[in-house]
Amino acid sequence: MKKRECWIGMMLFAVVLLMGTGSLQEASASEEVIKWRLQSVFPAASLGYEMLVNDVIKEIKEKTNGRLTITPFPPGALAKPLETYDAVSSGAVEMAFSTAIYHTRKVKEGLVEFGLPMSFKDLEEFYEFYYEYKGGEAFKLISQAYEERGTHLLGFGPTGQYGWMTKFPVKTLEDLKGKKMRSFALFSILVQKLGGAPVSLPGAEQYMALQRGTIDGTIYPIYVLETYKLKEVVDYVILPFILTTPSINFYINLQAWNKLPDEMKKIAEKACMENFPVYSRASRDLDWKNLEIAKKERGLKVMTLPDAEVKKLRQVAESTWPEARKTDRCERMMDMIRAFLKEKGH
Repeated sequence: MKKRECWIGMMLFAVVLLMGTGSLQEASASEEVIKWRLQSVFPAASLGYEMLVNDVIKEIKEKTNGRLTITPFPPGALAKPLETYDAVSSGAVEMAFSTAIYHTRKVKEGLVEFGLPMSFKDLEEFYEFYYEYKGGEAFKLISQAYEERGTHLLGFGPTGQYGWMTKFPVKTLEDLKGKKMRSFALFSILVQKLGGAPVSLPGAEQYMALQRGTIDGTIYPIYVLETYKLKEVVDYVILPFILTTPSINFYINLQAWNKLPDEMKKIAEKACMENFPVYSRASRDLDWKNLEIAKKERGLKVMTLPDAEVKKLRQVAESTWPEARKTDRCERMMDMIRAFLKEKGH
């Protein structure tokens, strides 16, 4: 009898031990550190990299107790800017900090995501439209497009404002005729419609092109007057800005995202969406700060178009929008943008 009781006790102990081992294995799995690499298309010295990327990955690491760590890499370290989307969608890299304008051939909805010339007035309108208007339907539509192409769109928001920076004065739109302007996508169409000559050129080559007279001006973020030293090779900034809310984004390999526990997904989404508006406001401050530096140090002049010319510019800008109607989703988003802007009285 005693032998039987001893045997039963040993069996029970073994069962408890096995159950304990199982729970330990589960706990160990749940505490496993997930390591991702993030490829940025923007330089390490840029505000987006220094502030937004570092703040987001720091918060994710802290809130997950180090279980999800993301290491950022500067442009070209893991993939070239125009190859970054393919690198992430294929799983060669887990995450990217980029802008839709680099992969509009892959995600056609990116033309709308990046921004339509002379559309939203300010940051508040942008965030309200994409994340609140009609329950955030526009953001959901763009997210669906990314998922169909192997990625998860974590979030996007505005960066520095795009404006005209020229070597010549612009008092009316007529002054743009015949001028060679570095531009891209819808903005190239805009330049052409205004009688100018659009020139396709990598951002890093603008300085020399302006210095040599290869181009007469550029449409680019205003803060680069300082960061790219364009204040040394342009003489004028023309207002109003042609695009007040150009967007940048974070996207993730879809399989890598789907493997994350729901708790980590929520932490990543929250970190992204809480830090983006903070960065957007900081980028605005940097625009004006660098513009003032250029005026003081280089004598750069700011010219503001008369109201009648602004009205003409807006009409020409909106005439380029149909070029972004690449898919049914694009159609729906653009119809929503028009309705939203109308409600805002624009």
